[in-house]
Amino acid sequence: MGEVRGYGSARALRSWITEYLLEWQLTDARSERKLQRRVNALAATVNSDVDVVCFVKPSGLCPFCNLATRVLVAAAGTDEPHFSLYVADLFHDDRESLREMLCVPVITWPVIFIRGAYVEGGASAVAQLDKDGKLLERVRAERAVFVPKPIAATTYPRPQLLHQAGGGPWRGCQTRIYGNVLRGIALLQICLLVPAHELTSRGHYLASVPLLALLALDSLMFTLFGPTPWSPLGCLATLVVWHRRGTVAPLIPYKVTFGGLYLIMNVAGVVCRLADAPYAAALVANASSTADEDAHASAFCELIRSDGLVWTMVTNSLALAIFRF
Repeated sequence: MGEVRGYGSARALRSWITEYLLEWQLTDARSERKLQRRVNALAATVNSDVDVVCFVKPSGLCPFCNLATRVLVAAAGTDEPHFSLYVADLFHDDRESLREMLCVPVITWPVIFIRGAYVEGGASAVAQLDKDGKLLERVRAERAVFVPKPIAATTYPRPQLLHQAGGGPWRGCQTRIYGNVLRGIALLQICLLVPAHELTSRGHYLASVPLLALLALDSLMFTLFGPTPWSPLGCLATLVVWHRRGTVAPLIPYKVTFGGLYLIMNVAGVVCRLADAPYAAALVANASSTADEDAHASAFCELIRSDGLVWTMVTNSLALAIFRF
């Protein structure tokens, strides 16, 4: 059936550490010659005698990669294989090379080739082919020869703030981000969240407002537009990590997180702290309000200031800073 390697805990950890270290190498140090060698090696794998080649994200944490692997392994069979299958990790330099091969701004997982032809849609496309009973038909089709284009590596020796990761328009709603810029933003979020929480826990409600307001504004700009030049934390993170900015990643999932968690929670936190009493001014009833209404408003702000919500944001930022799912 070909090579299909499972993920034990030790191998998953080694793969993650390898990928993490590779993402912190100097981004613009990749020469065209080095990338071209990797492109040629990947093209040779795709054009080999293996029927299906599936490149997955290292560490086994990608649910789409796991889905595609399960579907392909089951379809390939074991005792009497229906087709040969090769599943392999795709590390940093190979991913950048593959991005150039496919002429796409960002690689989405997994990357699948059937008989030399690239499968757009990845895991969902393969799962649908299997569900419709057309996967084996696709595998038995005539082999296509994958011919990669010559590599033309683009370098940016100086930080680019009027820029979208991977190129393209930076005005409007950006859809891509550099991986280590996201990690930098997450660390800066922690640097604002923890002091704000400490100030609040000591009764200095107003002193924490600027920190939370900056987080709310940053999350709003990040969600509506993108990290640069719109987000203050995005700009700072870009300047700090530019030479080791890492690979291009999809931005939309992180926009959902920032808008749904950081923006809402920090706006509510600012409103609560600006009130004379420790609950949101917007929820404080007028002169005719009842004690029950005041109690509900107070309970709302107690929830917003609670350790659980604060550490939820801190934990999420820490996970982004380390793993960048």
